[in-house]
Amino acid sequence: MRLTFMWKDPASQQGSCPALYAAENGYVVQGTKLDAVTRAQLRDMTTDEDGVFVPAPVLDRLRGVASDDAPQPQPRRVGGGPQNL
Repeated sequence: MRLTFMWKDPASQQGSCPALYAAENGYVVQGTKLDAVTRAQLRDMTTDEDGVFVPAPVLDRLRGVASDDAPQPQPRRVGGGPQNL
């Protein structure tokens, strides 16, 4: 998968995360690993999935990237079972 760096949290220190990357048909988020208690709250996790925490400004900036006439990014459902989006 080829990644293109988009931006990082302006409040983070040089060389550290969180950051957002564009990938074909989606995004990759670099963030802080979750602790076991928080990770256990994620739904339908498979062995090849993980969750990370990123501050809201990292993802909120996506709202400004999409123009009014371009399709907005849609949440993609991965795995089984119902999910709250």
